[in-house]
Amino acid sequence: MFFVLSGFLISNLLFRDIQERGRIRLWRFLIRREWELLPSFFLYLAAVLAVVTGRPAMSIRYAALFIYNYAPGSGLESLLSHVWSLAIEEHFCVLLPLLFLWLPLKHFKLFPAISVLLLPACGIGRYLEVSMFYTHCP
Repeated sequence: MFFVLSGFLISNLLFRDIQERGRIRLWRFLIRREWELLPSFFLYLAAVLAVVTGRPAMSIRYAALFIYNYAPGSGLESLLSHVWSLAIEEHFCVLLPLLFLWLPLKHFKLFPAISVLLLPACGIGRYLEVSMFYTHCP
């Protein structure tokens, strides 16, 4: 439900920008979206870093780069277990506007078909990534 609602809100901002101005103001969109999320997220990561001992640096780095969902286990799963969903939302926030910018407005009606084609491609990519990781692990 979180992804559906988030995707609807992000898409709505982009569609409204296109309707009102005929284009997407990418930098304005990204700054507004990131200003809502990043300050509290990095404060949380700083708090995690302050309370854990050992070697959390790599896990914190993966989380800060929004690629924690692709990182191998690190021992901080209890503190960073929810970061994967933020990573997916960040990927969506960056890739969807880029797709809108790449797709000319006269071909905008192709967007639903492109979305349907991307779904299995993402699933296959994730399957290949996970299967390669587990075949190379000792």
